Amino acid sequence: MDEEIFLRNTYHVNVIRTDLTRAIPALILELVDEAAVAFEDTFKLSGDSGAFLHKHLSDTSSPHPLHADSIALPVFSTMTHLIARISNRALLGKDMCRSKAYTDAMVRFAESVVGYSYALRPCPVILRE
Repeated sequence: MDEEIFLRNTYHVNVIRTDLTRAIPALILELVDEAAVAFEDTFKLSGDSGAFLHKHLSDTSSPHPLHADSIALPVFSTMTHLIARISNRALLGKDMCRSKAYTDAMVRFAESVVGYSYALRPCPVILRE
C-alpha cells in the first residue's frame, strides 16, 4: 500500500534525473571535503592515543591490531551523525552542517520518522497522504 503512494507521486524521479544528476560533480567535492573534516572531528583523540590509534590501524601484520588498548565507539550514533553532517553539507552549506544543534536535531528527526511510519500504518491511506 505504501509503495502505491510512492509510485503515484513520481515528482522525485524527475528531480533525480535532472537537477540532482547535473549537480553531482559539484556535490562530490563538497561531500569529500566535509567527510574529511567530519571524520577528523569525530575521531580526534587527545594526547598519545591518536598516534597509538593511527599506528595500530595501519599495522596489518597483527590479526587484531587493537587488541590491547581498544577504543569503544558508539557505532550507530557516530555513523548517523556523520551521515547527517556530510549529506547536509551539499544541501545547506558548511556553516549549517557543522552546527552540532542542527545535526543533533536532524538525527532525532530521522530516528523518529521510522517510529511514526509504523504508528501510521494502521491509519486509512487518505489520512496518510
